[in-house]
Amino acid sequence: MLGSLVYLLLESPQQIAPMLASDDYCQAVVQEGLRVEPPLSFQPRACSKDITLGGVDIKAGDSMMFGVSGANRDPKYWENPAEFDPTRERGSLMTFGHGVHFCLGTHLARAELEVGIRALFRRFPDMALCPDKPVEMIRAVLRGPKALWVRPAG
Repeated sequence: MLGSLVYLLLESPQQIAPMLASDDYCQAVVQEGLRVEPPLSFQPRACSKDITLGGVDIKAGDSMMFGVSGANRDPKYWENPAEFDPTRERGSLMTFGHGVHFCLGTHLARAELEVGIRALFRRFPDMALCPDKPVEMIRAVLRGPKALWVRPAG
């Protein structure tokens, strides 16, 4: 996830200074990064009871695949859902699951991302993406950049 967050910030460098200056803004950057580029695209589940969803009958015990990235970018809930915008009103993410499937490590993961991203950009404040090295995002079950080539800005 840190690689995805670095990529999002390098694509939106105007977000870096406010992120370094404010704990609240850093939390918003991490939250928005978790929405736009969640570390998991899909989460397998078993249907808990017989149900009809979208005209399809699903039986209790049937295997299902929950699309986290799709839920986090649903235009019914998010204005300009593909846009990385830490100033947007925070909503409910599906990144860490929901209900009985909610990840108990969510607070630790967010704290690690906040500390890590700030430490990285404080240590390398002039970091920029290499323009001759396109970023390929792997978008299978685990998400993130295949490689992230950076250089000093300028």
